[in-house]
Amino acid sequence: PDIVVRQEEACLSIGDAKYKAKLEEKDRYQLIAHAVSYGAPKSFLVTPAAAQDTSGPQFVGKIGPTEVFQYAFNLDGDLAEQEAAFSSWVRQEMCGINP
Repeated sequence: PDIVVRQEEACLSIGDAKYKAKLEEKDRYQLIAHAVSYGAPKSFLVTPAAAQDTSGPQFVGKIGPTEVFQYAFNLDGDLAEQEAAFSSWVRQEMCGINP
């Protein structure tokens, strides 16, 4: 995976960056395989947003004990603002750390 979020020895979440807006099933399967092998309760794919879509997270589903999300970045928007929002989302939703 591209991102592994840990707290001490526990894996909190797994993230994988994809550089395409339209994902294939194999992309989700790869993320789920990583999440299962790391024992991560949450996982997420980071992708560019499709044209005219807004940035942000979307719940994809739950596979066994693992919740799967997709976080899209609108590459035409303010990237610094979107990066800050993404970092906040990871801390709060993927790690359970409140500001």
